[in-house]
Amino acid sequence: MKIKHLAIDAMLAAMCAALGYFSVDLGNMKFTFESFPVILGALLLGPVDGMLIALVGTGIYQILKWGLMSTTPLWVFPYVILALFIGLLYKKSFDRKRFFALIIGGGVLLTLLNTVGIYIDSKIWDYYSFAYVFGSFFIRIVTSVLKSVLFAFVLPTVIDAVKGVAR
Repeated sequence: MKIKHLAIDAMLAAMCAALGYFSVDLGNMKFTFESFPVILGALLLGPVDGMLIALVGTGIYQILKWGLMSTTPLWVFPYVILALFIGLLYKKSFDRKRFFALIIGGGVLLTLLNTVGIYIDSKIWDYYSFAYVFGSFFIRIVTSVLKSVLFAFVLPTVIDAVKGVAR
C-alpha cells in the first residue's frame, strides 16, 4: 500500500510542477491549475499526502522557474497549507454544497496566503508598492472562486475515476 501511495504522490507532484510551470503569469497574477493535483491528493489520500504533493510539486516548479532562493518557502507554503486545510476538513459524507464550500474556501485561502507571500517577498526584495501587492486583489479573489467552482464540478468525477487506483 505504501508503494502505491508513494507512486500516486509522485505522479500528482509531477502534475503539480508541470501545471505550475505552464501557467500564465501577469505581474502579481498567476493563472494556473497547479493546485488541482494538491487538492486531489488531499481528498483521495489525506492531508499528509496532499502536503507532500504540494511540497515536492510546488518546490520543483519554484526551483525550475526561479531557482532556489531565500523566499522559495513563501511560494510553497500556501499550497502545503491548502492541502492541510482540504485534507483535514474533507468528509466523504459531504453533500454537494459543503463540498463546493470546502473547495472554494480552499481556493480563497490559497489566494490570501499567496497575497501575504507577495507582500513579504516585496518587502524582502524591496519592490513593495501598495498598488502592486493589493491592486489586483479583488480580481485575484474572483478568479480564484471561479477556478474553485470549476474544480468542485470536476473533482468528484476524477475522484471516482481514480479511487480504485488509490486503494
